[in-house]
Amino acid sequence: MTYSAPRAPGEDWPLLAGAVMWDGVALMAADLAALVADKIRSGALPLPPEPPGRSFVGKGTVQRCDVCEQAITEDQLEYEVDVSDSRTLRFHDGCHHMWRQARV
Repeated sequence: MTYSAPRAPGEDWPLLAGAVMWDGVALMAADLAALVADKIRSGALPLPPEPPGRSFVGKGTVQRCDVCEQAITEDQLEYEVDVSDSRTLRFHDGCHHMWRQARV
């Protein structure tokens, strides 16, 4: 096991795998799953299509994620999923994964 020195005040810690920042707070997998479930129940998000529709992955375009509603910055991956001719959803990597898991 490697030891790393404590971080200086104000220095960011890396996010754990599966975590997403939301209003300055790291959401963990259980929080994301609950958020996705709430949005699907309310109709704000559709169930993921089966089989998956057309999707694209690339550099973030600073648009808002349809799960956590935070900007997907240029240094993050952005998933774009066409769910209909008139609707494209955008996700962070972890948010997209949780949305896809809603079908399971």
